[in-house]
Amino acid sequence: MLANSNKALIVSPFISLTVIDKMKNWLTSGFQELTLITTLKEKDPDQLRKVPVLLELFRLKKTRGFHLTVKIDNQLHGKVYIGKRDSNYTGAIVTSANFTENGLENNHEWGVVINDQMTISDIHQQIMNDASIELSEKDLAKMRQWIDDNPKEDIKSPTIDVSFIDMIARPVITESGITYWLKPLGRDHKSVPNTAFYGDARHLITFSKRGRPNGIKEGHVVIAYSIITMQLISVFVASNDRGQLVEFSVPGDEQWPYYIWCKNKTPQYGANWPQINLTLHTIREEFLRQQSTATVLPSGNKLKALQWGSDHVRATPEFGEFVVSKMTEKEKTL
Repeated sequence: MLANSNKALIVSPFISLTVIDKMKNWLTSGFQELTLITTLKEKDPDQLRKVPVLLELFRLKKTRGFHLTVKIDNQLHGKVYIGKRDSNYTGAIVTSANFTENGLENNHEWGVVINDQMTISDIHQQIMNDASIELSEKDLAKMRQWIDDNPKEDIKSPTIDVSFIDMIARPVITESGITYWLKPLGRDHKSVPNTAFYGDARHLITFSKRGRPNGIKEGHVVIAYSIITMQLISVFVASNDRGQLVEFSVPGDEQWPYYIWCKNKTPQYGANWPQINLTLHTIREEFLRQQSTATVLPSGNKLKALQWGSDHVRATPEFGEFVVSKMTEKEKTL
């Protein structure tokens, strides 16, 4: 597949030096672009193994002259390989095999090959949405320095006293770089009570264990709605005050350990949201009537990810701006 492609996406939690070395024989002289998505889990000794592998990949990039993007998704478990030649996909492999010598050559792995262009595009879009943190060669140099300064750390130990993901430089968000996120509120498959008040200037928005909000940066917009009813609650702007909760006053809350303090952009709307009764479905239908060529999510117009209980989902800028404008208009009438 790689030999027939000039662009490729490799998605694998584990990668090895031996396979990176073999890539030299797989890539053609006209190869242009490689994106790798992997994990860099906190306090996991796999971090120590992965840094030299990724540095070798950057060295291969320099010698072969292709563009390289490395992204981190610490909830990643699947393994996917996608090839592309110019604007057409050459195929996709969804498999149990990691990008390692054991995964590709020694183990008894299973997978399927997909050739349908639309299906591959949907898979590609969802993968890219989930991988929000980009890793640079400078970040890897800092990690390599830490390894050199701490030679006693044991790769075979269950944990190590470092989280390399904290060393990754995060971009400063400009107005043009703002992204929009749809965030369901509610617990135990129950919608938010009509008595819940969301009119304060700042609100604490919590996220589930599997939904760590790495992609929601400072200045990004979080559009909150109630599960089940899909009623829109308020528009929030994320701050840099975020982290992980360590104490929980109510049993069950430990399932939502991550938090972001957000500025409330529509406090009057949030104070009166039950009476306004504006739903995400209604806004979606209006948006698609007015902008027939635009999409609601990067992957399309279906809200399946929300129906399947995703903790937060990225919207397209067009739809995000449309929802915010409708909620702001409503607030002006209060």
